[in-house]
Amino acid sequence: MNRLISHILKVAVVCFLFVLPTHALVGAGIQWGFDFTLDMDDSFDAPLSFGEPAPLLDMIDSIPNLSFALPLNISVDSLKELIPGTDAATALPFTLSRSEWTRSVINFGGKVFIDAIPVIDAIEVSFNMGAWEYEALLKYPSGDVQDNITQDDIDNFLETGNYEKLLKMEEVPLTLEQFDLGYLKMFGLSKTPYFKLHIDALIRKNLFAVPKKMKTFSMYLGGGLSFHLGTPIITNSFIEDVLDSPIKSSFSDQAPNKNKFSNISGVGAREDLMKDIVQRLIDASKKPTFGVNFIGGTMVKLPAIPLGFFADAKFMLPFSDLDDNVSIGGRGFLINAGVCISL
Repeated sequence: MNRLISHILKVAVVCFLFVLPTHALVGAGIQWGFDFTLDMDDSFDAPLSFGEPAPLLDMIDSIPNLSFALPLNISVDSLKELIPGTDAATALPFTLSRSEWTRSVINFGGKVFIDAIPVIDAIEVSFNMGAWEYEALLKYPSGDVQDNITQDDIDNFLETGNYEKLLKMEEVPLTLEQFDLGYLKMFGLSKTPYFKLHIDALIRKNLFAVPKKMKTFSMYLGGGLSFHLGTPIITNSFIEDVLDSPIKSSFSDQAPNKNKFSNISGVGAREDLMKDIVQRLIDASKKPTFGVNFIGGTMVKLPAIPLGFFADAKFMLPFSDLDDNVSIGGRGFLINAGVCISL
């Protein structure tokens, strides 16, 4: 009996394979991509501006024991006269640095296609979702002055505009690891993230296919339109939008703390504000960018079963910049490999 059942199953499988269509009409697949289209130059210590009034002069009034940190021949009033207070970008030394742009291994997607179109052979819609990361570092004064300020330190400031000889600076990495945003750790991301989604609609023309009807092996060229949507790159303006209101309110007359600057540089307030920057970066998206793509690839379909494999390379050519404030590219090659089912 077992042998009879085994023979029946074998016959059923053979019959099923023979009744499958020899010319697939519709297919769908999943793919893993390697996106070489994006890059970003390093940028260090770009100053931020928070508008009027220039808050450093208020900070000088509120720092306890500032007079004891100054040389004997320098008073608090004379220090205020030396510091230009009309330019907020100079008056409050916040700076942003970006570096170490890295392509992550995350780049997955899928496609659907109709593989029996007269003349053009096939139409296809596909997408890829990719992730990159970089190191964003915010530097700002802690609210305390440096110990043992000298006349040379003040002269250096007047010559260079660099406050680091006068004020103690703090550095905060604006990264996922810094603020324990653990739900992205599963993807292996730890630095400042960048995500991009793109959708392509294109037509394909076979260079050749063998056998011609079954298309067991084919090579093709094609092209079409692309739609790109990415999260913002962290920039001065992005941080200014988040911090502008808290900074201004901390220097208002209603600020509860006598040392007003500590209202934003205290540990609790600092962590909340910096975490808010990173969280908004993840949640936000830029305006979409359109472009064209050109594709070349190959597909292998296993005989008699609706399973196949494909690999293709696309050259992406966006019509405009992917980010309004930072040049990150967008033009270049994307390589995909995947598995598909054709019916």
